[in-house]
Amino acid sequence: MRGVEVGRDTIMPYPTNYAVDSAAVGPTPPVLGVTITAAAGAAPAAAPSYFGAADAGGYKYYVLPIGSGGVGAPAQVPSAGLAAIAVAAGQVVTINVQDALIQGNGDSQVQYYWLIRSQKDSTTAFDVIHMWPKNTAGTAAGTKIVDSNFFRNQWSAIVGLTNQPSTLHWLQFLDFFQFPLAQVATSIPVLMLNFGGPAVLAPKKHVVLTGCAAS
Repeated sequence: MRGVEVGRDTIMPYPTNYAVDSAAVGPTPPVLGVTITAAAGAAPAAAPSYFGAADAGGYKYYVLPIGSGGVGAPAQVPSAGLAAIAVAAGQVVTINVQDALIQGNGDSQVQYYWLIRSQKDSTTAFDVIHMWPKNTAGTAAGTKIVDSNFFRNQWSAIVGLTNQPSTLHWLQFLDFFQFPLAQVATSIPVLMLNFGGPAVLAPKKHVVLTGCAAS
């Protein structure tokens, strides 16, 4: 498990629909062409690898563009029919997305990329591992994604909060509601609704453990 402070994205909304929306009912999501390359190599000193000996093997990826028009269709990396990327212990996988060649609404509409990775040496079992913001660190000023195995297949985050008024308190959005439901027995059931959420006032007073998985 690895700890980071609260304040970054800690809960990832899982993309449930990979299909491109119809232009007749909404904006057109970005569409990836054959503009993605990926290769395994040595980890840079500033970003160590978390691929250990037990993680060494073949991996395949899907990349999904996310823009103001929605979630685009996934692009497989390497392309269908090609061998998986062989990753050794201590290596990282660098994925380059040429944003300027994205079709549809264009690269200006792309804000994030979902990265979906296969489980080791699998061609059928895939998991969402993380979401990367668009950047200009890759080839031809495109987006560069580095998979160091910091985010793993089937991982979750554990949030540890400091329960003090100066660091965390409850925000009430609407009034508390309580009203009776239909009586089907001798007791009368009631429905209680409370609308609100926690407000994090001091992010560095809390912690998020990432990469947590059942053993």
